[in-house]
Amino acid sequence: MLKIHTNDSQQFWLRTEKADIFGAVDQKKGFTAEIKTQLLKRLANQRGVDLELYDGAGSRYAITITDTGVYWYKGTVQGSALLPFSQYIPLAEGLNNTDTGHAYRIAVRTDRVAQVYRDGELLGVQPFEYRTPRYPYIYIGAGSGVEALVEYVAYDLDRPSQP
Repeated sequence: MLKIHTNDSQQFWLRTEKADIFGAVDQKKGFTAEIKTQLLKRLANQRGVDLELYDGAGSRYAITITDTGVYWYKGTVQGSALLPFSQYIPLAEGLNNTDTGHAYRIAVRTDRVAQVYRDGELLGVQPFEYRTPRYPYIYIGAGSGVEALVEYVAYDLDRPSQP
């Protein structure tokens, strides 16, 4: 288990761009990534725990999980900057993401549209956001003032896995 703790001015991120890991993604087949996490604390108006995917073909898929919601990135940042919380839209609010670990899944279909789930329940369907072309990656991170436990991060490059 990974424990994430950032102070009020720190942020955390971990990204892999290795060719034999997420770099082998083929957006034409679809793919899936999932994180199981429990949010213990976060600052108001800041990101929580992030899961971001980039397929190397201009498509970015990003969610942030807060203590009470799940949000989809719908912004304009094109480079490697951390995504500001103000550019996320709600997929689900009024949740309790602090009680225990919950599984959050992004299943990207062959039409490059993402289905987002929490514990097997569909929260929303969103198109990709354009990102400056670069190598494919999977990213986990956290905003300022976050405490969280991450039980696992998993992915499937063979298809968009649905519960």
